[in-house]
Amino acid sequence: MTLNGRIILFLLLFVPSLLWAQNYEPLRAEFSSKQYDQMQIFPASKNRVIVFRHYAKRYSKGDLWKVTGLDKALKTVWEKDVIAPRMYSLSDMELTNDSILHILLVKRSGEGGSFLKIRMNINDGYYTSYLFKGNRRSLLVGLKNFNNQLYLYGVGLEYMQSELDKYNAKTTTEKIVSAKIPSKYYIISALADTVRNRFLVLVKDIKSAEGKLRLLDIDNHGDIITASLLSSSEGHNIIDGNLVYSDDSELLFIGTYNNVKPKKRRRDDENAIGVFIGKIDHKAFGFIKYYPFTAFKNIFNTLNFREQQKLKNMEAKGRSVELNFRLLMHNRILKQNGQYILVAESYYPVYHYETMYDARGYMYQTEVFDGYKTTYAIAAAFDAKGNFLWDNYIEVKDVQNYYLNEIVTAYTDDDTQVFMYYLNENVYFKVCNKDKTLYKKEATSLPTVKQGEQVLAEDYGRIVHWYGPYFLISGYQKILNRGSKSRKVFFVMGVSFE
Repeated sequence: MTLNGRIILFLLLFVPSLLWAQNYEPLRAEFSSKQYDQMQIFPASKNRVIVFRHYAKRYSKGDLWKVTGLDKALKTVWEKDVIAPRMYSLSDMELTNDSILHILLVKRSGEGGSFLKIRMNINDGYYTSYLFKGNRRSLLVGLKNFNNQLYLYGVGLEYMQSELDKYNAKTTTEKIVSAKIPSKYYIISALADTVRNRFLVLVKDIKSAEGKLRLLDIDNHGDIITASLLSSSEGHNIIDGNLVYSDDSELLFIGTYNNVKPKKRRRDDENAIGVFIGKIDHKAFGFIKYYPFTAFKNIFNTLNFREQQKLKNMEAKGRSVELNFRLLMHNRILKQNGQYILVAESYYPVYHYETMYDARGYMYQTEVFDGYKTTYAIAAAFDAKGNFLWDNYIEVKDVQNYYLNEIVTAYTDDDTQVFMYYLNENVYFKVCNKDKTLYKKEATSLPTVKQGEQVLAEDYGRIVHWYGPYFLISGYQKILNRGSKSRKVFFVMGVSFE
C-alpha cells in the first residue's frame, strides 16, 4: 500500500463470463439462522473457509453442530454433522500440517475441565472426535501445535492425565501432551518455541499478594523444567500481555498494566493506565519499560472536550494525571519492519434496569446486563530495545456485543497500518503511517445482497483477515426479497483491500 494512503475497497465478484455486463453477485455464502445459533467462521486457508453452526433446538443424542467447508468461491465443498455433549461451546482451534484442524469444545459455566477434541481434515471434512472427562480442579485454556504434537495448556490438567494417556494409547495419528501447570497460577500468555524445542507459558501467581509473574519452561512431556520468577518494577501490576520473539530471536513480553494491587479476578475487571514492553533474558527481565497513556500523542484525542479540559487543568495545577481504560488485548502482537505493535480495544459494560415486584407486591429494580460496547481500538509500537515509537487509534461507533470479542481487525502492509471494522453493510477504516493518519473513511457502503434484495436488520457483523489482501465479512441478516417472504441468515462474504 503506497504512502499516499489511497485505499480502494471493492467486492470480489462471482461473475458468469457471459453475463459480466448484465448481472453480478457478491462473493457470498449464506445459511439459514432460523434454527441455529453460535455461528462462527474460521479462515483455514485461501482455499478453505470453515463455518460452524450450533443447532439451537434440542437434539436427541446431544448437541448438533453443522460444520461446513467452503472453497475459494465460498461454495460448499462438504458438510458434516458433529454430535457433542450438551452445553459445550467452541473454545479454540489450531491448524497443523496445512490441512488438519484441531477443534476444542469445552463445557460451559465452569462445570469442570471436560472437553471434546475434534480432528478434522479441511479438504474433505473427515473427522474423528474424543471426549475427555475432567473435573472441577482442571481448567483448559487452549491448544498449540508444537513439533507436530498437540499441546494442551491450562491449569490443573494433571488431574486428567489418565484421560490423556488413554487417548494416546488409542491413536496413531497424533499425541497429545498437557502442560502440567499448578492451579495457583493464572495463564497470561503461551508460546510454542519450535527453534529451542520448548513450550513457554507466562503465568501470574494469583495466591501471592504481589501477583508474581513466572515464566514456565515446559518440555515435550509437559513437565516444568524451570519456573523463573520475573520481577516487575514495584508498584506496577501486569494485567495482560503476549509473548513474542523479535526478529533477532529475543523473547519479548508486551502488554498492559496499572498501579493497583493485583486482584484475584478476571483481567476484564481491571483498568489499564499504560502499556509496557520487557525483554526476558536468561530467565529474568533484561529490561521492562512502562509507558503511561498520558505520554501518548494520539490517545488524548479519544477523550471528549470536557475530559480533555479537566486533564489540562489538573496538569496546570501540578497534579498527577492518569488515563485509564478497560482494554481487550488482541491475541497477537503485529510485527512490521522491526516494530512490535500492540493492539487493544477499549470497552465498557452496558446495563439497564428493570422494575420487578416481589411476592408481597413490593417494587424493586434489578440490573440487567446488555453486553459490551466497544469505543476505540488503540495501537502502540515499540522497537526490540523497548523504545516507545508511536501510537494511533481508530474510533468505533455503535458496536455492542453480548460477548467480549475482537471487533477491529489490524493489518500491516509495507510501511502502513490499516485498522478496520464492519457494521451494518459498512466498512469503517483508517490507514496510518505510524502516528500519522494517511486516509480515514467513516463508512464505505457494501451491497452485501443481490440486486432487488434489502437488508432489514443486521447483528454481530465482523471482518477478519483471510489471506493476502482478502478479508471475510460475516454476520446475521434479515433480508427482504421483492415478492417473497423475508429470511433470516448467517452470511459470509469476501472483500479485498488494494
